[in-house]
Amino acid sequence: MINLISDHCKKDDSTKVYSFGISSGCDQDLIKRAAKAGQGAHSIIMDEDMPLLKEKVIESLRRAGVPAMQGCNFDFGNGQAPGFNDGEILMGANRELGSLYQNELVRVYSLMSEPEFKKLNCTFSVKYDPETKKGHSEKIELDKFKEIQCSDKSYLFKLAAKDSIEKSAEVKVTDAQLQETSVKYQVLSKNTCFVGIKG
Repeated sequence: MINLISDHCKKDDSTKVYSFGISSGCDQDLIKRAAKAGQGAHSIIMDEDMPLLKEKVIESLRRAGVPAMQGCNFDFGNGQAPGFNDGEILMGANRELGSLYQNELVRVYSLMSEPEFKKLNCTFSVKYDPETKKGHSEKIELDKFKEIQCSDKSYLFKLAAKDSIEKSAEVKVTDAQLQETSVKYQVLSKNTCFVGIKG
């Protein structure tokens, strides 16, 4: 199915696929790969988020009529390989972002060591820009990064850890490793969140 979507969307730039996954039991990997192959976007609607389904569908319809930069990619350039190390899920230096839309806010998190940080050589690239009708790339110098001024920066690590947990299927970590990251950064995961019911 993924190949069929990819082949069809490559032939016609005006065709995009927006996929929806309903509840935690859906095949999230399939939902994400279908949207990626279709140059669209995906939405995972958990049971508690069902009231948002209509809003998500309307947002997808709005996006369908707007030109998007396709094949977007962000590379930290520090050579980090995907995997797991010392309680941290490493997503790797190279991140595929899929299609991006005008005025869309994009966050790319990364847990990295100090030596990896010092080797940052970031590049943002696009395979197809609807304005120029071609691809391009841009280097992002280290001095363009600004340190967030706040008293407690631990929440930034929690956000990065939560993001890596949610995307852990992409790097194929074990349940034990996922739990270790969840406990280390004190963020919930499917393996560390339990509800006790008194009979």
